[in-house]
Amino acid sequence: MIKSLLCPAAITAAALLTPAQAIAEKPRLAIQDITATPAVMNNAVSQGQANVLQQILQGADTQLMDTINRTKRFDIVARSKIKAILKEQEIADSGDVNPADPQTARAFMMAGAKYVATVTVDNYQDIVEKMVIQGGFGAEEHERRTIQLQAVLQIFDTTTAVMLESASITLSESDTNSIMGGARETGNATNALIGGMTKTFAAKAANVIMNRLAPAKIIGYTMGNITFNRAEGTGVEVGQYWQVFHPGEEMIDPDTGESLGSEEIPLGWARVTSVHPKFSKARCVEDFGMDRGNIMRESPNGLPSNVDPNGSCSGSASSPPARPSAPARPSAPAPPVSRPSSPPPAATPSAPPASAPSYPGTARPSAPTAAANTTPVKLAMFVRDVAPNVDDQKVSVLESYITSWLTNNQIQVINRAELLNAVSGLANDGANAGTGDPMNTYAERMLSDQSSAVALARNMGADGLIVATIQSLQEDRRQIRDPQRGNYDNIFYTLDVGWNVLDGGTGASVASGIAQDRQGIRQTETQTRTFNVDPLLRTCAQQVGEAVQRAMARPERRPMTAQAADVGVMIGITMEDMSVPEITKNADGEYIIGSSQYPMQPVTCNVMVDGMLVGSAPGTLDIAPGPHRIKIEHPKIVTTEKFMVVKPGMTLTIPVVMTREARQEWMEKTAFFESLKDGAVLREAELEKAKGLATFMRNSKINFDTSNVTTLGLGTPTVWHQWID
Repeated sequence: MIKSLLCPAAITAAALLTPAQAIAEKPRLAIQDITATPAVMNNAVSQGQANVLQQILQGADTQLMDTINRTKRFDIVARSKIKAILKEQEIADSGDVNPADPQTARAFMMAGAKYVATVTVDNYQDIVEKMVIQGGFGAEEHERRTIQLQAVLQIFDTTTAVMLESASITLSESDTNSIMGGARETGNATNALIGGMTKTFAAKAANVIMNRLAPAKIIGYTMGNITFNRAEGTGVEVGQYWQVFHPGEEMIDPDTGESLGSEEIPLGWARVTSVHPKFSKARCVEDFGMDRGNIMRESPNGLPSNVDPNGSCSGSASSPPARPSAPARPSAPAPPVSRPSSPPPAATPSAPPASAPSYPGTARPSAPTAAANTTPVKLAMFVRDVAPNVDDQKVSVLESYITSWLTNNQIQVINRAELLNAVSGLANDGANAGTGDPMNTYAERMLSDQSSAVALARNMGADGLIVATIQSLQEDRRQIRDPQRGNYDNIFYTLDVGWNVLDGGTGASVASGIAQDRQGIRQTETQTRTFNVDPLLRTCAQQVGEAVQRAMARPERRPMTAQAADVGVMIGITMEDMSVPEITKNADGEYIIGSSQYPMQPVTCNVMVDGMLVGSAPGTLDIAPGPHRIKIEHPKIVTTEKFMVVKPGMTLTIPVVMTREARQEWMEKTAFFESLKDGAVLREAELEKAKGLATFMRNSKINFDTSNVTTLGLGTPTVWHQWID
């Protein structure tokens, strides 16, 4: 608990924070003025071409912002007039301007930009070639003009300073002009080249930005035919190969609570077949579970060598498309129809999805009284505190406030106590086990993995999970020492509460945001006040409750799928590069080495789905449809993890490898086979070693697969089976 001696003048949150209309819900992009390197500019000046270069730079700068703005995918943040804006904010921040006036400038509340794009010209040439030819009307002047330009476009994440993209833009365009003998010409006809160069330059730069920050997505998928949201003029061409990715779990920084983007799991490849004014078409050549909402990225180098360019797919989208919603983060797509193959495990981070924090002190719409989506929603709620200067007991205060704002006829809440009890019953050991620390219990471990959190909600019969986190309580003290205004301190407290709603079936983020409240108190020499965080918690809880209600009541929201019926998934396990030779017994009672090899396979492998044990493999397990992380555990193998999108009738064969110790022991016990040829009779010592190997296999829960061996009689057990059993 924080206590301070403060003055009687309390400044309300409504008087301090930005109006609602200033809070954008789209990702913000700052585009710096397009510049040329000093060397390029100096060369243009020396060649008398500086005006033309400036014309291209300034024109491209304006057209680039216009092109990006017309896509309606970003809010463009102005930076060129920042000095005038800061001057007005300085006057407003002095405390002499009425903070309740809605037109008062708000210091420190300028719209931030998640991304910044810079374009720098590093090569420029304006080449003019002239020739005079004697014609029938006298000397004719011919002019050929070529403008060459090379630039580098870079995109940065303004929070992490990580470069997200760096691309080279190269242009070369020419034009000619002829003046007949005796004719007069004012101006220069080849100056039209400047306008064309400017437009092309801006278009190419815009394409790079869009492809990186707002990648193409599948909007339709039927019988292997893909429709995606890229149209004419966006760089899409017939014959291009594009890779398809599944938007995976959102990655959250455990220290700051900041979104670091989402994983992208490769799902297949497609070839562009046609380009249209509003969309483009492609044909799938490889499919590991494509569906609407999957991300598409062009591959400039074409297909990898292991993908057949003549491959074909017959998949279709498994669910109707959902209408997009401005304030919500992109949700993971519904589970697509199964294909008999396991998706590649590689995953790469992408840029974070758009997210706009929710600020207090503004006119917020009240919770809807009649929702178009009338299906009741049951949410399991967990509230946690990671702010070191907020008492942990305030967790129950915030939980109570949020529950009071959430609970109505359409939303039911499972409280934190029930949630903790459920987790402690599900995870007694392993990664999700509790630590004994009351604030780092089973739920903390479970919620560290989004898939596990979704599985938790499912097991509790909830449609989804809402997680609210007291992220920080910041104090900002400003001392005023002025002969005319007096001596006093302005102390501002800002509370941040992050929240996220997860769909219980798909793991997608249904809605998320940051609730924030700010309270200012003036301290004087004559009066004091004690700060209490409860009013800030109450306001943040109201923001969270209203935002979740609005998200759940959206007519276009897909119904949550936590109660979807499980489907059977056949999981087979095979040991890589491990086998034993066939051994048969002849009529004379001799044991003979056969020509067949039996692949080894571990049995009774523990199968963990989203952090919880669901059964053993090989065998058929009941798993909920949708994206999951599967882990295979066995005492003698290296733990193996895979990503999969579960669909009905799915069959997976997962290769595993022995641990180093088990493999060394295996090699020692099977070394004697190397000296034996097909048809060799086992001597007594060799026979004992073979039986010892069978004992090792029995104790290690390792068996072998005889499904591909045709020499055995129907129902006849192998010698190995007899020894192992």
